[in-house]
Amino acid sequence: MLERELKLHVPTAAQAAVEQELQARGARTQVLRALYFDTPGRELARARVALRVRLEDGQWIQTLKMPGGDALSRIELSHPRDEPTPDLALYQERRLCKLFANLREPLGLRYETYVERLLLRLRSRGSLVELAYDRGVVGAAGHELPISEIEFELCAGTMDAVFALGKAWTRRHGLVLDMRSKAERGDLLARAAAAANDARQAGRQQGPGTAEQACATLAPARKAEQPRLDAGMDLQQAARACVAECLDQIVRNATYAAGVDTGPAAPGLRAEYVHQLRVGIRRLRSCHKLFAGWMQPPAPRLESALRRGFLALGATRDAQIVQREIAPRLRLAGMPADRAPGGTRRLEPDAAAALAASPEFQALLLDLMAREVPATTEAAEPAEPAGAPMDTGKARRQAAPAGDAGTARASIEPPPEAGAALARRLDKWLRQLVEPGQAFATLTPAAQHAVRKKAKRLRYGLAFAAPYLDKPAQRRILAALSAVQETLGELNDLYVAERHYRGLAKARPQVWFAVGWLRAMQHQQKEAAQEAFAALAAAGRLKH
Repeated sequence: MLERELKLHVPTAAQAAVEQELQARGARTQVLRALYFDTPGRELARARVALRVRLEDGQWIQTLKMPGGDALSRIELSHPRDEPTPDLALYQERRLCKLFANLREPLGLRYETYVERLLLRLRSRGSLVELAYDRGVVGAAGHELPISEIEFELCAGTMDAVFALGKAWTRRHGLVLDMRSKAERGDLLARAAAAANDARQAGRQQGPGTAEQACATLAPARKAEQPRLDAGMDLQQAARACVAECLDQIVRNATYAAGVDTGPAAPGLRAEYVHQLRVGIRRLRSCHKLFAGWMQPPAPRLESALRRGFLALGATRDAQIVQREIAPRLRLAGMPADRAPGGTRRLEPDAAAALAASPEFQALLLDLMAREVPATTEAAEPAEPAGAPMDTGKARRQAAPAGDAGTARASIEPPPEAGAALARRLDKWLRQLVEPGQAFATLTPAAQHAVRKKAKRLRYGLAFAAPYLDKPAQRRILAALSAVQETLGELNDLYVAERHYRGLAKARPQVWFAVGWLRAMQHQQKEAAQEAFAALAAAGRLKH
């Protein structure tokens, strides 16, 4: 069976209203207790498999879940049981048999959930969708996380109805898109609980930073990863895989930035959520440009909304750079701490959280997801036999996605041989970067910033196309490009700080110390950038 559902976090402030609406529509109540099993070394979780035994209306049901053909689909294999212990003999599929036969450690109870569920089925756009609002806890070794989520599961019809309902409920109640399953959250909690118990047994005292450390385990910032590509994919297939990877980074960091499971997060971790969210947005926009002509582009309204979100998050990021990185360096350079405005000014910690949690930004995420998810269940069926811990990319590549309103109508060229096409495009981007880089020190700050954006676009493009490119050439160019990016990033931070301090200089003349120091550092970085561009120009061209 293929389960297809959209899951949204229900913030505390919205819980009563969501419950009231469901009850007013005739929802029924169900109490569920689930036990999740894995080895101490998390061998099932590492294979992207979740195994549970759940008590449903007096009957124990054993369920195994694995990834389906897209981000919202999972293969689900369920069997009735007489007792709350898993029976691996129920699975006869070859890959599952191999997985279980090769387990190095015995299975055991790792975490469990207890929820009260409100169930309601609705018809929308000719489809049948089941809403399941869960409130409860996930527990592991004496530690707990609250559960407050609503799932929109497709029973019959198309995913267009799921997204339409999800957007409507998000606008009414301020819900937050959350890609994590209960199993994923439980696994993270079990890891955090094990670390806390080890520390307690070792006699390490629990201090104020304990909750922050646990949060870093429970809600780690989602960094960029290499898309799941192989050299046999054509350009449309590769584009879908790259977009899926970017969206996963965006959505997960947006969830954390919005405050889900991150109440005790340290300021630095909160800043990292915002940073990685912006990285994901820039990667997605670079992906659209790299594969332009070989994939349907997003509608202009989505591109505009992405850019607005990126810029708004950038304002928060700039303030964090000044306070946490530049101001301490100014103090070390001789500017007294009490006279360094950026060093003592308090940031607005909730600005990024408010933006990430806003109905407008969440609706944008849902529109972006709808573009990439196949509309019909048949199209989303995995290409491999049921039961394999696999990446079922074929279905995702072949299916027409839901949410066509978020796609700009454009002709798509027949995909040429992927490696040669990508190498040609990336070589063009490389030339467009190297040419202005030869005279980088003479450019205006605005022109230099444009060059920096080209450097990031090329870096992300090289990562997306990695399986198709000549490895020595790619490594050579990446090494030189990394030096360029590091130098330009430092220069950009200095420019941001200068604008900040110049804005304070009229009322507080002492900050001219900061402006002078920043200008001197900018001069050094421009010289370093010129050298880095010379090395990049000498790195040669790509091969495939």
